[in-house]
Amino acid sequence: METDEIMEKLITAFLNRTKLAIITLLIHRRRLTVTQMSRYLSTTRSNLYQTISDLLESGIILGPESVVRKNYVEKYYTLNEAMFSVLDTEKWKERLKLMNPSQGKSLISSFLLAQSLRLQIMASEVEMADDGAARAIGDLLESGKIMLSYGRVSDRTYGRLVDMYGKIESMLKESADEDGNNTFAIIGMPSLLSGSAVD
Repeated sequence: METDEIMEKLITAFLNRTKLAIITLLIHRRRLTVTQMSRYLSTTRSNLYQTISDLLESGIILGPESVVRKNYVEKYYTLNEAMFSVLDTEKWKERLKLMNPSQGKSLISSFLLAQSLRLQIMASEVEMADDGAARAIGDLLESGKIMLSYGRVSDRTYGRLVDMYGKIESMLKESADEDGNNTFAIIGMPSLLSGSAVD
C-alpha cells in the first residue's frame, strides 16, 4: 500500500470519533475484544461491529485472533502498527495542512475526545493501584519521571513552546521505540475565544 493511500485511510478513520477512540484504545491496551472496547466506549457490541469491520477492511486494525477460554472463544483485535510506521512526519504534516476547515475542526475534536478517553483509562489505572504500585508512583513523582503540567501562556511564550515541540518531535523521530510502554501526550491549543492566532 502506498504512503498516500495509507494517509487517506488514516485521515478518514481519524475524522470518525468512534474509529479514533478504538485506535486510541488499541494504542493503550495493545489488544482488545469487542466486548472490552464496548465497556470503555460505553456502547453495545452491536454498535461497534460495523466500525470494527470498516477498520479491518482499511487495514488499520488486525484480527481477530481467537483465544479459547474454557467454554468460549474470545476474539482479540490489534492495531496494524506497520501501517503507522511507514508514515513520514513531514508528509503527514503537509497532508493535514490541506484539510478544509470543517475537516480540521472534526479532526481536532476527535483527537481531543480520544485523548480524554485515554486519560480516563490512565486515571482508573492509578486509582486501582495496589500498595506496591502506589509506592512506585510515589517514587516516580519524587524522581520527576511523572510529568503533570497545565497552564496558560502568552502568544510569545506559546510560540516558543511550538518551537520546543518541533525539537521533541525530531528527537522522537530519530529514536523511535517500537516496544515502549511509557505514555506521553503533548497538546497545545491557541485560544479560539479571543480571536488571537499564533504565527
